[in-house]
Amino acid sequence: MRQYYSCAPGSATYDTRRLTNKGKDVCHAPIIGEKSKGLVPFMSPGPAAYHRGESDGSVYKNAPAYTMQFMHEFPRVFNSPAPDSYTLPETLGTRKTPYGVGPQYTIGERQEKTGIPQMNPGPAAYKLPSTNINKRKPPAYTMGLKTMSQRIGPATPGPASNELHLVKFHKPATPRFTFGIRHSPFQAFQAFAPGD
Repeated sequence: MRQYYSCAPGSATYDTRRLTNKGKDVCHAPIIGEKSKGLVPFMSPGPAAYHRGESDGSVYKNAPAYTMQFMHEFPRVFNSPAPDSYTLPETLGTRKTPYGVGPQYTIGERQEKTGIPQMNPGPAAYKLPSTNINKRKPPAYTMGLKTMSQRIGPATPGPASNELHLVKFHKPATPRFTFGIRHSPFQAFQAFAPGD
């Protein structure tokens, strides 16, 4: 909400002791001061107010101009070195220099005796125990030829050979298949074992 503030003077701002119903109860006193000067007319100079003879000493033949000429030679010889003037000591090789040399590599054939016996194990040196000992065994399937006893012969019954009235539903559930038993995790320690 917009607020308005009053800038009017208060009730005790004015001195009303000398006010009457006809105005102020004071005498009119004229102000006596210095006589002001009269208006000064516009004093701009006219066309004939200038005297050219007083400025003849400051007149030049032409405007200031710059001279473009060839470059002057320097009084001294330019002795700054060129990019290939520096000669630094070599840092490659076995020479003795005040600076540290870089790494050195030798490319050649492999030596037979290096001072360390080559007894490091190869990739197949370690053998892990079977994970079927301490973990659940995954299902395994055998892929091979179908035996003669499992082949479908000519005496296989057809879709209409089954008689539903001879089937007795006395089982609690349908047949299920089991994929092994659960092994104990304390039978073997899963660690690296040396190969045979």
